[in-house]
Amino acid sequence: MFRLAVLFQAIENKEWEIVVTTCREDPFQAKVWHHRWEQKSEEEEELPNSKKELRWRVLPIHFCLLHGCTVDAFTAIMHAFPEGIQSDDDQGNFPIHLAFKCNSHDEIISLLLDEWPESIDKRNALKKIPFEMISKRSGRAWVREYRKLTQAAKSERLTSECQTLESEVQAFKSLIHDMEQQVNMNTDCVELSYDEFQGDVRVLQKTRNKSLVIES
Repeated sequence: MFRLAVLFQAIENKEWEIVVTTCREDPFQAKVWHHRWEQKSEEEEELPNSKKELRWRVLPIHFCLLHGCTVDAFTAIMHAFPEGIQSDDDQGNFPIHLAFKCNSHDEIISLLLDEWPESIDKRNALKKIPFEMISKRSGRAWVREYRKLTQAAKSERLTSECQTLESEVQAFKSLIHDMEQQVNMNTDCVELSYDEFQGDVRVLQKTRNKSLVIES
């Protein structure tokens, strides 16, 4: 068996222990895209401008969801290639779309949303969000779950935005404080200079008075 096909073959055969072991020993396999092209007849291939048409293109993380993987197998693939959760297949489906479509374990959906909360609103090539990919789950239960997940995602984004805003406010307060200190220092200097000027004036007046007395 071609080495790079070990993980893919194990997923296809639903040999989940081999999937976990392969991801641990050779994580590179989780990064490899797999393609399948339309088979054409010899006559079709001889036609001018004949091109092969792509049937599908997936990463192991997509493929394992399509084959109903276990939580351990999915976790192993995700840890081997974390960027995979933000990669879409030939239909524009991210792993979160396939997780909803294929009735994946709730823990798998939670893992995906924990790692990428914004994915709950991502649309595929058919403009569908993950929730719209549900096939067999109880509608009412998943309406509640979807609302809860959406609120959690929005809450996390809001918390992050608030923290950023708070940091900016603190930086602005620090800037204002520095400016106030600078203004106070300049005011002290002006007051000191004015006192010195008044002292010099008094000295000059005394000197002038003495000169007038001497002259008279």
